Amino acid sequence: MRKSQSFVLGVVALSLPVVGSAVTLRDDVTEAQSIAFANQTQFASVGQINGASGVLISEQWVLTAWHVVVGAQPGNLSFRVNGLDRAVSEVHLLADAGANFNDVIVDGRDLALVKLTTSVLDVTAATLYTGNTEIGNSASVVGYGKFGHGTGGSIGGSGGVKRGMRNMLDLYTVNLGGGSIGGSTTRTGSILSDFDNNTPGGSLTGTSEWLDMEGNVAGGDSGGAMFIESNGQYLLAGINSFTAANAGVPEGGYGSLSGFTSVSWNQQWIESTTAVPEPGTMLVLAGIAAVAARRKMKK
Repeated sequence: MRKSQSFVLGVVALSLPVVGSAVTLRDDVTEAQSIAFANQTQFASVGQINGASGVLISEQWVLTAWHVVVGAQPGNLSFRVNGLDRAVSEVHLLADAGANFNDVIVDGRDLALVKLTTSVLDVTAATLYTGNTEIGNSASVVGYGKFGHGTGGSIGGSGGVKRGMRNMLDLYTVNLGGGSIGGSTTRTGSILSDFDNNTPGGSLTGTSEWLDMEGNVAGGDSGGAMFIESNGQYLLAGINSFTAANAGVPEGGYGSLSGFTSVSWNQQWIESTTAVPEPGTMLVLAGIAAVAARRKMKK
């Protein structure tokens, strides 16, 4: 485990109403590479909802971020996946509708469940991660947000495009109040990764070495998926929640943090609301040490 971090960052919420194209990436990774990465079959469960993102977790249930659908009526929502719009019949919020926005997203309560009116039979639902050792693993992140690179941050782009990136899960979120956060190795319901720039000292936490698809979440990625790989299977471990940075750092640029709401931390609520997944459909990620997920430089 990494040592606790003392950084303090202002929280920047992901923009909701604008559907862009997704994530920010290290400068030498192209937009086309990000699109190809996100459109692999293991990420087919990630779709669009309310100008942002969501993840199919069973034939009729979609997991997304609280702040994506809070205040929305089911009849005004639809979930688009595999090129088709699916009508919504119910919306269930983990946090109260009137809860403080910043507290919800950094306290690990930024989740909502959306029930579809009909079953989705043409897309394989995501399998949920039920372990408790997210930190130290590499994550694959997919969503429908803005696009950009580390130097300039998110700049927008054409709508309706799914993009992805990868990053290391470094720390858990600590809510310091007043719209600021810190990081700790003590487990909470919110997980952090930092956008490294591959230069000495160019990291908020951990090492500054980047992954082959190193990136950060951006506006519109909210509600999208953070997967951890175990034995060749991608498990839904988090829902894209927020990005944060110190003053002067462009949104989603080098030095930013990505925040994800933990799925397993909120497993009881998910199961009690949906009765999904049924026994045998969840897998526990076990035996993956941080050393097995060490960062690799792109050759």
